[in-house]
Amino acid sequence: MHDLMEYLMHGTLPEQDDRARKVKLRAPRFQVLDGKLYKRAFGGPLLRCLTNREAERDIAEVHEGVCAAHQMSRTLSQRIILLGYYWPTVVQDCERLPIEAEFPTFRESNYQPQQNEEDHLAELNLVEERRMAAEVKMSTYQQVVKKYHDNKVGPRYFQADDEVLRRREASRPGDGGKLAKNWEGPYRVKAIIRPGTYRLETLDGVPVERTWNSHHLRKFYK
Repeated sequence: MHDLMEYLMHGTLPEQDDRARKVKLRAPRFQVLDGKLYKRAFGGPLLRCLTNREAERDIAEVHEGVCAAHQMSRTLSQRIILLGYYWPTVVQDCERLPIEAEFPTFRESNYQPQQNEEDHLAELNLVEERRMAAEVKMSTYQQVVKKYHDNKVGPRYFQADDEVLRRREASRPGDGGKLAKNWEGPYRVKAIIRPGTYRLETLDGVPVERTWNSHHLRKFYK
């Protein structure tokens, strides 16, 4: 939220290109009033953006304060017993009944367009949070996959005059299509620029343009 505040109030963007791009994409859905950040809700009033401390306080008030009217099934069954009522499936029914009362199925409750629209708008206000959570999960997954791949794949090192094959997709990515061969050559290692980076030449001694990383090369066996 700090990045959004800085951008909306002062036009300042983060130095990282990725963060700056995200701030620009999110900024149209927010605005600053009296020094406080608000989000434009779908079909409703502006939503006040809270700090972590304010969010924890509000969650506690809603859960434990006047809004905490819902009871767990165990507490509900105990209250029924204390009131002098009992039946063999009291606990099981208390687990099922509050859910059915709160979320009735369509065959038991009439469709209410206004309530459905309100619920739909409320869900739209949560889309961004879910999208950001999915992005974090995807980034974490990609890092795990990369780490696994890096641990499994070791670097390839070649010596001068070694004969190697070159990955066609790296040299001519637009040629050949799916049926083209994956490797081309052989070529000869002419010089080692640094470990993992080489300059090549054909077997006739004709230099090959640019340098090539060992990731795109593999040893040629006659």
